Parts: sequence; C-alpha cells; structure tokens
Amino acid sequence: MAQDELAEESQKTLRDRRKLQLKFEEIDQQITNAAIEHAAFRIRERINRLAALRVPLGNSFELFDSNRNPKDLSDRVKKIAGDLGSIFKIFPTSAPFIVDSFSEGNNDS
Repeated sequence: MAQDELAEESQKTLRDRRKLQLKFEEIDQQITNAAIEHAAFRIRERINRLAALRVPLGNSFELFDSNRNPKDLSDRVKKIAGDLGSIFKIFPTSAPFIVDSFSEGNNDS
C-alpha cells in the first residue's frame, strides 16, 4: 500500500464519526445570536455583581518597559519568590529550576 493511501475505516469508526457529526451539528444549532447575547449579558451581570469584591490597584503598573523588556521585580515579589525558593530547597524534586531563576542575585536586565 502506498503511503498516501489510507486503510478503509471500520464500521465502528464510521458509526462513531456519524455520532460526532450529529453532536457537532446540535452544538452548532445552539450557537445563535440570541445565545451569544444572553451569554454576554450574564458575563456583564457577573462582573457588575462582583465589582465590590475587586481589590483596588491604586497606581497603574506596567509589566514591560518601552522596549517590551520585562520590568524589574518588586521587593514584594522578590520576597515571595525567595520564600518559594526556600520551600523548593527543602523539596528539591518539586521544581529546582525555579530556585535559580528567582534568586535575588539574578539581574538579567
């Protein structure tokens, strides 16, 4: 048999393919403009309902500088990373590469 020729599909595969096609058609029929609008409304409703639970960020912050390089880590993030690093030193099989990448002496700027 040549490489570009495929073997004939079994009856089970054909039956399963038909079932999947029917399921996909059912799903496609459920996706209507009204359903999309309803989902968007529910998302906006949830965002508004949970607005009181949001943490105010205060000043804006940026993750990258003007050259799209990552900003330096804040002292708080360095402390958290150091704490995680000490945990991984205790359990070195968890993820030893994290300890090295977040060490305080890492100045790859």
